[in-house]
Amino acid sequence: MNDTVAVALITSLSTLSAAGLAGVASAWVTGRQLRHQSALAREERAERREIDHREIRRAAYEKFLSQADPAYRVLDDGWFAQPFTELRHW
Repeated sequence: MNDTVAVALITSLSTLSAAGLAGVASAWVTGRQLRHQSALAREERAERREIDHREIRRAAYEKFLSQADPAYRVLDDGWFAQPFTELRHW
């Protein structure tokens, strides 16, 4: 075999193997980055869901308190009211 052809084959094979190795390494790094970004996005969605649920619970509790206050006042007025003057048969 001619020396020039042998050098050309060795050079081309080393170039192709280096390109293949670089491609595999690049794919591996990109895959890790995508998995990491996916995990971050999942955590962010979970936090957002938790914040939304907390806001819904807070709104429901505020509504409950706003409706319980007038009911408490009516109950309090009834508690301190004068007793019935006539007896009623329930």
